[in-house]
Amino acid sequence: MHFAYVYYCLLVILKVVLWLQKLNKSADLVNANYGKLKEESDRLETHVKRACSSWILVLLVVVVMTFIWMVLFMKMFPKK
Repeated sequence: MHFAYVYYCLLVILKVVLWLQKLNKSADLVNANYGKLKEESDRLETHVKRACSSWILVLLVVVVMTFIWMVLFMKMFPKK
């Protein structure tokens, strides 16, 4: 009975060690992926900022032109 208990404990310890090795490999993979994700996120952020500023400028020009055309239309066709 004592031998079976020792054998069972050794199996449990072996399984824990194998599980910890897998966990360590997973942690290394997570760290590598985090670095890649951070790099890609920074690249995407610069791209979005540049594209966003262009669209804001285009929309601002459209709003100003609409306002100018509205004022001109009101001057050309006043109320009777």
